[in-house]
Amino acid sequence: MTSQIARYLQFCLLCIAVTAVLSACSSSAKEPAPASTPTSPPSPTSLSPSATPLPPTDTPKPTATAEPAAITHLRYVTAVDPEAQDETLDLYYLPGSNAAKPVVIWAHGSDLDSGTGRTFGRILARDGYVVLSLNWQDLVTRGGGTADLREAVEDAVCALRFAAEHGEEYGADPSRVIWAGFSAGAWLGSIVSIGDGDPTAVLDAYAAQNDVPDRRVDCLAAADPAQITAFIPSAGAYPGDFWLGNGDNPFYSELMAPLAEYTAVGHNPDLQVRILHGKNDRAGDTAFDNAQAFADALQQAGYDVLFLPQDGAHESFQTQVIEQILALEE
Repeated sequence: MTSQIARYLQFCLLCIAVTAVLSACSSSAKEPAPASTPTSPPSPTSLSPSATPLPPTDTPKPTATAEPAAITHLRYVTAVDPEAQDETLDLYYLPGSNAAKPVVIWAHGSDLDSGTGRTFGRILARDGYVVLSLNWQDLVTRGGGTADLREAVEDAVCALRFAAEHGEEYGADPSRVIWAGFSAGAWLGSIVSIGDGDPTAVLDAYAAQNDVPDRRVDCLAAADPAQITAFIPSAGAYPGDFWLGNGDNPFYSELMAPLAEYTAVGHNPDLQVRILHGKNDRAGDTAFDNAQAFADALQQAGYDVLFLPQDGAHESFQTQVIEQILALEE
């Protein structure tokens, strides 16, 4: 009995030993567990989404560039004489501009129409000028008489009234007016540029004393005529007996008699004059020598004058006229 118990105990101890050995082998076969490391909350990343930053407040913002606009066939003269004509002008300006640059009046020659002022007007309007291109009818240089002269001068005065009354509405400074014109338009400008104020009273007085027509047209603008501050003619007609009093041409002496005092050299002394003329212009009253004599007379009278001979003959030289207009603002 005792020996049986002993053998049983030995058997139990053997089982315990075998179990221990098997348990150890099993543990050594497993991968060791990685050592645990402390963790911390994730830090903010620089790639996290955020609002798009605004540009600096002093960054200039682009603005739309306005294109020049035109109002064509705008009536500014209405006839009161049955033989006179209503007249219109084309107005070029830059919408929204307040450049306060001069009003520029363009008067075409006797054989040209309003189309000559279209490109001229748009180029200057793009730079902030207000341009009035006159659709006037020249009958004077085609052999017309005193009535035609009066109507032409009244047309010019009406344009100056329009400039004074409406120039600021379109962004111009109506106290500064530049008259630019070609051929007969330059001739008309020479009268009103050097003229002394409004010639209406002078023309009325002459009509009352002589057998010549009375008032021909009415101006639609009521303001006093603006003063011309610069005169830039091209290929103009400047008859010597009109400006210099040499009396060689009785036609012009008689024609200009109503305005002899009004246009006497010496009026409007602050006028700036830039005369462009083709070196090969030999067309009668527009001959180069006449333009040279006219420029000399104005210089001797103390005006600010530049005489600018050009290669060519009887041409408008609009590109050069534009250059001179822009140069006055430099």
